[in-house]
Amino acid sequence: MWQKRCLDCQKRSYSSQEWYEWLCPYCGKNLTLLRATPASVHFVPIRLVPPCPQHPSGEKAPEGKRISL
Repeated sequence: MWQKRCLDCQKRSYSSQEWYEWLCPYCGKNLTLLRATPASVHFVPIRLVPPCPQHPSGEKAPEGKRISL
């Protein structure tokens, strides 16, 4: 994974490709001619939503409760 820092908004942009057209996703500036560096950030997946009560694990939703999907 590669990263570039936008010179206008100073935010980092990430890509799986080192070259080709590269636009800042925050401000739209063209970053194609900037040097890409290997991304040193380790991405850690986190779960943002609670598990669904109708998950195949066999758990059932409590009786009388409505489930919004």
